[in-house]
Amino acid sequence: MTRRKARPARPISTTTATPNQQRTKDLAYIKDNWLQIAAAAWAGYQLEGRGVTIVDCLKTFPVATGLGHAIRYVPLRHVPPGADYERRMAADYDPEIEVVVTLIQASSEDTYRLASPRLTPPTAYAQQSEVKH
Repeated sequence: MTRRKARPARPISTTTATPNQQRTKDLAYIKDNWLQIAAAAWAGYQLEGRGVTIVDCLKTFPVATGLGHAIRYVPLRHVPPGADYERRMAADYDPEIEVVVTLIQASSEDTYRLASPRLTPPTAYAQQSEVKH
């Protein structure tokens, strides 16, 4: 999952999909937006410790390249008690190389634990910081 240039967030289709089709779409979306997701995850981890990066695909905002989706970081201590699956992933992932990301969509809310050996969260954060300066 590597990306050199940030692209606008592509909306995830709201049509009905099988769980396997939805997973494939989700993973493609995450891959396309890995730089932003991994950078946000690392920034959140540095400030708050372990947690989950939330991408709200229902909320968009204008960016230079089109539309972006809202990304926020929820520290483990604020993950709701009923979210056992997310809590376990957030308690167990390696923040140096992995991200726990939840995609919120009209028809689903799915959480993934992913890594990119070529663009780790610290590297993504450094690249995002260079772009902003």
